[in-house]
Amino acid sequence: MTVKLPDDLMLHPLIGEARELEQWLERLPAFVFVRVDGELVAKAEGWNPSGWREVAEVVAETAYWSAPLIPMADDPSPFAGSRAAG
Repeated sequence: MTVKLPDDLMLHPLIGEARELEQWLERLPAFVFVRVDGELVAKAEGWNPSGWREVAEVVAETAYWSAPLIPMADDPSPFAGSRAAG
């Protein structure tokens, strides 16, 4: 038997309530690891390679995944990004 999941499943945590973007982030781009229960486990805002590498390592450890090399040779220089809201 196949079970069809809602198309927007990943937009709403299974437990708790959905959060607005500005409750999670101040700057974009961002790399965010949110568990299915809605807990924000790790995040990096703006383009900061060491911050993004830390998030990737947390995801890798949790998901038994191989973290990508961050930064890559042709990645841009670090920058603060822009405001996430408005």
